[in-house]
Amino acid sequence: MSNVFERVVANDLCCGCGVCAGMAACGMGMALTSEGEYQPTPPQECSACGLCVAVCPFASPPSPPTSSPLGEPLACFVGHARDEAHRRRAASGGLTTALLAALLPDEVDAVVAVRATGTPQPLFEAAVLRSATEVLESASSRYYPIEFSAVLRRIRAEEGRYAAVVLPCVARALHLARHRSAWLHERLRFVVALACGQAKGARYTSHLIALSGLSPEEVVAVNYRGTPAHRADNYVFTAVTGDGRRGRPLPLISTSVRHLWSGCFYSLNSCLYCEDMFGEYAHASVMDAWLPEYRNEVRGTSIICLRDPILLDVMRGLHAGGQVELAAIEERRVLATQRATLHFKSAQLSARLMALRRRGVEVPTVRVTPQRSPLSPLNRLYDLNRRLSRRYAPGSPVLRCALKITAAVATVRRYLAAVRRRLRPASGDA
Repeated sequence: MSNVFERVVANDLCCGCGVCAGMAACGMGMALTSEGEYQPTPPQECSACGLCVAVCPFASPPSPPTSSPLGEPLACFVGHARDEAHRRRAASGGLTTALLAALLPDEVDAVVAVRATGTPQPLFEAAVLRSATEVLESASSRYYPIEFSAVLRRIRAEEGRYAAVVLPCVARALHLARHRSAWLHERLRFVVALACGQAKGARYTSHLIALSGLSPEEVVAVNYRGTPAHRADNYVFTAVTGDGRRGRPLPLISTSVRHLWSGCFYSLNSCLYCEDMFGEYAHASVMDAWLPEYRNEVRGTSIICLRDPILLDVMRGLHAGGQVELAAIEERRVLATQRATLHFKSAQLSARLMALRRRGVEVPTVRVTPQRSPLSPLNRLYDLNRRLSRRYAPGSPVLRCALKITAAVATVRRYLAAVRRRLRPASGDA
């Protein structure tokens, strides 16, 4: 029987979640590659149990279809935490950490979340948090590779009830693992997914640190989403060294950071072949409220879609108790917050799948059918950026040139979009 090394790692489709290593009994490990991405390390002897493939989000058969990209939510809300300090510290409104903290201790005994290590490498790790204070302190987004093998082994060794907050690919892996393992099904009660357009390798953070004027080897803390200026999505990256020196703040919109992000520099290759943006099989999904009425709210606003009745009751209880502000929101408006990214991950996916198939590689997990349509120039540019950022060091002339080209393309696209908006009413009147 094939394993993840033959079917996934060899085809550059590993998302580095570590669920295979955490579940398999053969002694697989996880290691950070020179490209700054986690991959499983081969055991001394493969037992051919097939479990690593069965739980892999890029090797197992596709899940049954759902009625929408959001899965089957019971309710969706837009809102934020009422506590100002919590709201500002969180990535976007604070609903995620408010929900997870409220689950302790009645519904779960611990929460699996990402926290800072205080060391240069790795800057962040998956951890088991047992108090609401720890959960609230872990608030904020981390665009950094995280693997969960050690946490899964700990859950197996320590009885209790757990909740986890993860990216959609990890949520799918845990969904598959819960169906294969009685102990995980019993202990991992809730999975909350963070909406995701792409995951970044560690070299993305190293590039940001270098742009801020510091050395990655001396930085022990970073913040990807510091208080934004003027608009909610213009959040600021900051880095701090062990002796307290701070790098130059990098606002997303007004610096090259926006093109590093949107141009798919340092993105995982697997992200180009993932159709699940929202974590549709998690018990809840959370995302930024990128709608016009919330864009100027720099304190952040969240949208949460709940698929579990217990989580729905807990969230309603937080609202009734005055801890969060909530308002119902329609599913179509939730999807509108991520329209561009959703189009890239769904409508444009079939062409990327066909291009991959021509190279002799299949992605068996997706429900999208490969189509014989040309790969768009933008898709080709993103794939080139991803490969260049793997090969060349941050700040190299090649990457600087690629960034300039990406910025120029983005400018042209914005101009053309503005022209189309202005012509649309005129053509409608004709």
